[in-house]
Amino acid sequence: VDNDNVVAYTIMALVYMQGAEKNKSRLDFAKLLLEEGKKKNDKYAPLFNAWGLLHMLRANVGQALEQFRRAVELDPTFTEARMNVAQVVLSFRKYDEAEEHFSNVLKQKGISSDQRYDATVGLAVALRGKERIDEAATRYAEAMKLIPERGDAYFNMGLLWKDFKTNDADPEVNKTAYLKAKSFFEQYVAKVGAVGDKSKDAKDYIYDCYKVVAQLEQGIEMMKNLPPPPPEVPASQPQQTANPSP
Repeated sequence: VDNDNVVAYTIMALVYMQGAEKNKSRLDFAKLLLEEGKKKNDKYAPLFNAWGLLHMLRANVGQALEQFRRAVELDPTFTEARMNVAQVVLSFRKYDEAEEHFSNVLKQKGISSDQRYDATVGLAVALRGKERIDEAATRYAEAMKLIPERGDAYFNMGLLWKDFKTNDADPEVNKTAYLKAKSFFEQYVAKVGAVGDKSKDAKDYIYDCYKVVAQLEQGIEMMKNLPPPPPEVPASQPQQTANPSP
């Protein structure tokens, strides 16, 4: 009916991408549709975002990022494309750029709760990468309040406590930090069960924290049973000698 409808080409390409893990030939059809859509309109941001998704499915991450960035350039308010850029650069540890895109998404009006949640957690990961630990923790806490039933913020908060809050000289402080980390990992498992993509890692971290806490408690008890240090002996004062007679 409308051979110039770039929206239809884009959506149909996305449909062909579904199920491509079982039938790779679907990606070839998607590519043909996107190429045809580009001939009709090479300024349509969702088309380039779809190109990026196609490259991701083919494990061409660099080319995917290029297409996602093009989509954002064409439409700076295109939330999905910004999120895709942010997630890719975050995996490359480009924390400044990731922070910029996640922050931009959070400033936009009308985004869904899930988009706000994902952007908040992503921003926290970027801040953690920049060692702005307290700010990251605040963002994780915001995400927990936003959608309490989701587990990503709990898992990442556990990592924050385990990796960044356990380097104190006081073993009691470290013990408290490991217990907090363990608690967040346990809450993650309780929320997602065995279906969570990080469930196995979370269970491993719970066991690791348990072992470290046991070792710290043993060390703390040993320190309590150590004999008190001997009293300090004042340093002897040098004796003054009379000046010899001239």
